[in-house]
Amino acid sequence: MKHRKAIHLAGNGLLALGTAIGLYGAIDLVLRFRDLPPGACPFDMNRPLFLVALVLVVASLVLSHLEKPSGEGK
Repeated sequence: MKHRKAIHLAGNGLLALGTAIGLYGAIDLVLRFRDLPPGACPFDMNRPLFLVALVLVVASLVLSHLEKPSGEGK
């Protein structure tokens, strides 16, 4: 029972952190896009941020599946 609560909290924390990093990257992308010349790709500058955010959100998804008991839903 304690493990499920810890997994739940870790999953929620990873989701919140991944969302925050993704939002920061998106806002930074928009702000940089205004200052770039036409044809320049601002996504290349923020790719590591978006990849980290994606990994955190996917890890949260995996943990959400681990916290459910195996007999649930039958």
